[in-house]
Amino acid sequence: MNEKTALIAENVKQKVTETGKIVEGQMKEFVEMAKNGSTSIRGLALISGFALIISSIYEIFSNAFHFHPTAVLIAFYSLFMGGVAVAMEVDPQALPYGEKIRAWLIKYIGFVQLSTGRGMFYLVAGSLELTQDNLQATIIGFFTVLIALAYIVVGRRAVGKVKKIRQEVFPPRVLKEKFNSFDTNGDGHLDFKEFHELLLSLDVDITFQGAEMIFVSLDRDMQGGLSYEEFEKFWSEDPLTMIPV
Repeated sequence: MNEKTALIAENVKQKVTETGKIVEGQMKEFVEMAKNGSTSIRGLALISGFALIISSIYEIFSNAFHFHPTAVLIAFYSLFMGGVAVAMEVDPQALPYGEKIRAWLIKYIGFVQLSTGRGMFYLVAGSLELTQDNLQATIIGFFTVLIALAYIVVGRRAVGKVKKIRQEVFPPRVLKEKFNSFDTNGDGHLDFKEFHELLLSLDVDITFQGAEMIFVSLDRDMQGGLSYEEFEKFWSEDPLTMIPV
């Protein structure tokens, strides 16, 4: 029994270590993007998620000690939403049982698959945090609300860009060749960086943040990659494939 427990503990420790390394690498990438003038909304949202978790844990213990059950309940809600935020924004490989977590999110809170829906989620999370009566929670709450507004506003602006993008005519062969040329690891999917570079190569006039919001809405399985079929639908004039941001 002790050997089994030790094995489980070692396995958990290994997964936590791997997760920490991936998250650290992702945060460094976001920082480098910011230094180069390309601030990532998703990177800021990930920071917001971690901040919500830390703040909520503090609020749970603090309010429980002072016998404020309503505040404790709100803190639990904020803790849950912070966890969801991290699950949505972090690299899928960083999540133990990541596929199961993403599948659960899609099944029960599927609106976060879209940039506008994700913005509404952060708006609720930030509003909950603002109900906590301390400076730390107020700062985190306002920061999260700003993230929400960024998701909603930039996402809506991206709609206009999509309409212009779809006016560009490229033969399917050219699109396929372009897609494959930016699929650097040959796995049949583009990550956001590859997707953004592909749009730029096609002379698409769109900001880094706008491309990020389009990517969020296209990546419907939340696995961090777009297949050629998803990209082809994105370029299609078919109204049924219009990005519902």
